[in-house]
Amino acid sequence: MMMTFQKKLFALSCLCLGTVSVFADLPFRNYRYDVFKVLKVTPEHTVFVGNSITNMHEWWEAFDNPKIINRGVSGAVSKEMLANLESVIAGRPKQIFFMIGTNDLGTAGLNTAAQVACQVRTTLKHCQKETPETKLYVQSILPSRQRDLALQKETNDSLKNICKEMKVTYIDLWDDLVSVSQTGNTDHTLDGLHLTASGYRIWCNKIAPYVGSKCIYSADAADNACGLEGSHGMRASSFSMLPVRKEDILLIGDATIHGGEWHELLHSDRVKSRGTGWGYPGSDIAITQKMLNGIFKGRTDNEAPSQIYLYIGAADLNNKAKTVDDVADEYRTLVGEIRKLAPNTPLYLQAILPKSDVASNKDRIVPFNQKLQELARELPRVEYVDCYTPFVQNGKAHPAFFLGNYLGGKGYARLSQLLASTMGCGVSPTTDQEANDNYTLFNQRTALVNAAEPQFEVFSTLSSAAIPYRIPGIAAAKNGDVIAVADYRHSRSDIGFAGSANGRIDLHARISHDQGRTWDDITTIVEGKGKQAAAPFYTGFGDPCIVADRETDDVLVLSCSGDVSFPEGTREHHQGIARFVSHDCGKTWSVPADLTESVYSQFDRSKRGPIRSLFIGSGKIHQSRYTKVGSHYRLYCAILARDVNATMCNYVLYSDDFGSNWKVLGGVDIPPVPSGADEPKVEELPDGSVVISSRCYGGRYYNIYRFTHAAKTEGKWGTVAFSGKKNRGVAAEGNSCNGEILILPVTRRTDNKPLYLALQSVPLGNGRANVGIYYKEFETSRDFSSPASLAVDWDGCHQASIMSSAYSTMTLQTDSTVGFLYEEDTHHTSGGGYTIVYKNYTVEQLTDNKYSVRKESKLP
Repeated sequence: MMMTFQKKLFALSCLCLGTVSVFADLPFRNYRYDVFKVLKVTPEHTVFVGNSITNMHEWWEAFDNPKIINRGVSGAVSKEMLANLESVIAGRPKQIFFMIGTNDLGTAGLNTAAQVACQVRTTLKHCQKETPETKLYVQSILPSRQRDLALQKETNDSLKNICKEMKVTYIDLWDDLVSVSQTGNTDHTLDGLHLTASGYRIWCNKIAPYVGSKCIYSADAADNACGLEGSHGMRASSFSMLPVRKEDILLIGDATIHGGEWHELLHSDRVKSRGTGWGYPGSDIAITQKMLNGIFKGRTDNEAPSQIYLYIGAADLNNKAKTVDDVADEYRTLVGEIRKLAPNTPLYLQAILPKSDVASNKDRIVPFNQKLQELARELPRVEYVDCYTPFVQNGKAHPAFFLGNYLGGKGYARLSQLLASTMGCGVSPTTDQEANDNYTLFNQRTALVNAAEPQFEVFSTLSSAAIPYRIPGIAAAKNGDVIAVADYRHSRSDIGFAGSANGRIDLHARISHDQGRTWDDITTIVEGKGKQAAAPFYTGFGDPCIVADRETDDVLVLSCSGDVSFPEGTREHHQGIARFVSHDCGKTWSVPADLTESVYSQFDRSKRGPIRSLFIGSGKIHQSRYTKVGSHYRLYCAILARDVNATMCNYVLYSDDFGSNWKVLGGVDIPPVPSGADEPKVEELPDGSVVISSRCYGGRYYNIYRFTHAAKTEGKWGTVAFSGKKNRGVAAEGNSCNGEILILPVTRRTDNKPLYLALQSVPLGNGRANVGIYYKEFETSRDFSSPASLAVDWDGCHQASIMSSAYSTMTLQTDSTVGFLYEEDTHHTSGGGYTIVYKNYTVEQLTDNKYSVRKESKLP
């Protein structure tokens, strides 16, 4: 059966699911996700997936439909929802209602429309592939005064467009609940983000035609927050509008009650949750006491329930300012208030569950539970339920049932069994076997999904004390080998910043002979000599760029060298340019050749000269697909220069002898990026024109060199154009960072039309985080007819990393896949570097199956 299951899900390997390989959930979210793993979803279910706004509402009660289930998680961001989605789609539900993106927009590093759109697109694509019969609904992000309204609207526009493209129903709730965003307006909110019952009533009525059930909230009922503020008040307002019937079993309490989906755990629509809060230890006795009147008397048609279960006191016991006797007295008062409101209903006092430390259990929880036992013996129609003993091991919370102090999914299943034994007929608990089966299914499916985008640490920086790596470069050799290079920074900084005494930087290389699946041991191209250097040139070598010749076994690496930083360089003392050549596909390397003066001297008599300092952009040197004048096909690389006036500008260099000699494309007087420039990359457009892509804050600068005579390099540069969020281009939110450009011949899969595809990698942001790859279709030459046309309207993106990540580069491998190499803070170090991570992508993965690589031909 396992083999059948694996075959069924093997297709997941082509999905854009790179963001699910690492979970970033906080503990209180982890336990909620863990509960979902033991619950079974079926084709009869309607599922609400979202964050706290979804989590806080009893959807099935509001629609009086027990086939509606809640998969909301307070604080959840889109990547977590995607990472935990298998617990939902494994059951192929009837409907899924998504509310995705609210918390992304409030989280640094995730708060861009592009990032949310990327995650939503991936989520929908995955659902459509794995459960095509499920009806999908994307609900707009609700307006909130705690978020940037313009960003919320931009994100909703993106979601709407994605839904139209993917034929998914988009439900626009913005205008219905716009009051939530208005300062001081408490019509439907108490905090400007979450909703009171009247807000949920608007929401439910809006989506009722899609759900297929009517909202039972009275149209004229006013919000009753029971004197509470914040989330507890809003939760209380919902309790006040929900009916209580004589056959109901109410579970009243704190976050432990709120965290369980009790009508699912006990397979009964008689069981209703009246828990509030999230996180440990959750709400206290005083909050619960304030809610009682709303719970029992919020509606005039409420009846006394058949049973009441009470779980409360963990927060009070966690408050060391209160004695156990103080907490017991408050609890007794609470029981008295419940008795006044439901005098004849049997009441069950649940023991407080154990914590993960022995002392708290021994000194606080066990004595308190003893007092609950005494109270139960004292009062009529009151019973004590021992929820402590079955869940403790060696004086602590049993690790089989807990995640720290949080009850896990298997713990909730076991608790449902314990409670069901006291509830009588009409309920059926979640068995251990059922919980284990569902848990196993989730783990199997998730493991297969995560395996869809494996990664390999080519150069690892495992600790802050380790010598760090930085600045990746990658090339694919003629024989199919993939060669990766990077700085090995003894200096822990860029060249020159540590001075000559501490400035050692080596260049390391690593080779894969099987398209990136496995890698040889790390080798050294060159060792910097640091303070032992005979000349400044040999102090350190860094910021490598690389190219492998398509016709021979030659491989070229260029790097910076020296003992002075780029900003401090002068014409007399500046960084050098080192050349390394391999004639055996990267196995062995020449000693460094010094090209410095041959390049610098070209600018001495220029309008911007003499140049104070320059360096070649790291990553990939581009080899022309069309032009061969000398011994090898032409090479292009780009430089950042600091001219005589300290203006930052970019130039492109070219070489017709595999990097022995370089000249300036378009001449030394006309830089393609004349000011505000930074680290550049270079590529070749389908018509042979040369495009420069330069790092800048918020995106990229692009310019294009059009040849009038390619062999003679005659032609001219266009006008530089910015690409970023405002023109729907390459958006690097909150950062300026190096990234790679790659242009590929592809076939559009919808109509088999041959065209080209541009790829551009950047950190999606906010800040240097969440490295991803944008793509843009070149259907005709009009799409790149000018720098401005190239810069605008990129078509989509794929997110490769979900954490701090920076420089990136890529190459087309001989198997027609993309080798992607990037810096990532995989091991959370602080020693001046990153781990250099390799991922292998098909173009189908990067573009949601829109394109496939083809053999190249020119556009008409």
